[in-house]
Amino acid sequence: MPVLNPGDNQGIRYILAAKLLEMGKMDELKSLMEQCADEYSPEIRYTRALIAYFEEAENVACTEGGHPESTYGNTGKAVGRLVTDRGRPQVGNFPGHGLQGKERLEGSGMSGSVQPQKKQLKNLTPGLCAKLQDQMRTACREIAEKHGLCFADDDLHDVNLRVGLSYTVRLGLPMEDGSLFEPDREMFEILAPQYGLDPADFGKEFDDRGERFRITGLEPRRPKYPVNAERLSDRRKYKFSSDIVAMHLAKSRERK
Repeated sequence: MPVLNPGDNQGIRYILAAKLLEMGKMDELKSLMEQCADEYSPEIRYTRALIAYFEEAENVACTEGGHPESTYGNTGKAVGRLVTDRGRPQVGNFPGHGLQGKERLEGSGMSGSVQPQKKQLKNLTPGLCAKLQDQMRTACREIAEKHGLCFADDDLHDVNLRVGLSYTVRLGLPMEDGSLFEPDREMFEILAPQYGLDPADFGKEFDDRGERFRITGLEPRRPKYPVNAERLSDRRKYKFSSDIVAMHLAKSRERK
């Protein structure tokens, strides 16, 4: 009589378990499961669950005066045929219950099929960041147009290729000229003269310590560093004193 290879690197045990189940040879199937006592693959766990199910059905049949051998019958053959792809259970009716086999397996913590795991990213790349931005921009613009809203977005900011990134979207009702109301710009234009800046300086760029920045607003609750700016290289947020920003803007005008 052929003997199962102890290592079973070919995976014959899965096919054998399905055939034994289909043929109703429960004793031999239990013996096979004993040889796989240290294995917890979905296929083996599913087979153990079926054995437990049929043993329970036999106990119920004996209690109700039925014949134990009749509890397997065609149901067991049908279940055995479900386990055909190297022993992996396929979606179908779970014996004795109204739920589908897949639903019962998921409810018990066992999956009826082995789903391939997606490859996990270890780092973002500049190309992927640009692709993500384009896809998010397209989706948000479509949503805004669908509801009759204006759409505006900022470039990616707080970009860290090892962690993640930020992307800011603004939606709003269109103003009389069809543009989107920008509260940061509005506040800057009102408060700029109080800080020695021009209302038109909103959005202007300047250099500081070898880095390029863009003015994004004013925060009056920070009297020492009221000017908001973002670094163009990664869109990270920074704060500056109004005197420093005014000096850098003056130098930029002189160079022009």
